[in-house]
Amino acid sequence: MMKTNGIVTGDIVHSTHIVNKDALIHSLKGIFLEMVKKKMIKRGKYDIYRGDSFQWVATNPSKTLRGMLIFRAMLKVSTPDDENELWDARVAMGLGEVSFITKDVRQSYGPAFILSGRTLDKMKPKERMKIASQNKDLDDEFNTALLLAEHIISRWSKESAETAIAHWLHHETQKEMAKKRFKISQPAVSKRFKAAGIEAIDKLLVRFEKKIENSLTHAIG
Repeated sequence: MMKTNGIVTGDIVHSTHIVNKDALIHSLKGIFLEMVKKKMIKRGKYDIYRGDSFQWVATNPSKTLRGMLIFRAMLKVSTPDDENELWDARVAMGLGEVSFITKDVRQSYGPAFILSGRTLDKMKPKERMKIASQNKDLDDEFNTALLLAEHIISRWSKESAETAIAHWLHHETQKEMAKKRFKISQPAVSKRFKAAGIEAIDKLLVRFEKKIENSLTHAIG
């Protein structure tokens, strides 16, 4: 039985309006390096192309959604002050088998790659995250949840995104954030948590990760 993989394909929202495209490329490279360091992405299994598009292979398919959220948060945080709006991305997850992965991720092949790419192509302009597998019930459940979650994520400020990164990528407690990272009171950190909707999104992540982990012993479909 072939192994289930998580593939993410995406592009930058309103990329033609970005003032400093060199800064964007530099930030994208830095984000991917950090995600590799934290073992969210397989080393060397990511690519940036056309200046505003990208693709990566998740280290653990059950953590793919978490990686998508972290990526978007890091993108928002890295936005220069002279930009008109916080940088963001559309990201599409493909869950399934991979026939082979080459050094150039874009030349790799398999159902997971096809699902990810086709899903991004079909996404509506205002959609930011979508999941595609060969299990319709799974897709319907989580794509509905993501539509609701987007009402929270679309309102993230840089502070909200920084809090999300500290929580999901660095696994810091509110006490650690208050004392070491932000140097503010714990009630102030708690306020940031609420503003970022982290508790609600945490429940979605736990549900997704448990569902995918339970599926890893079987083919998704």
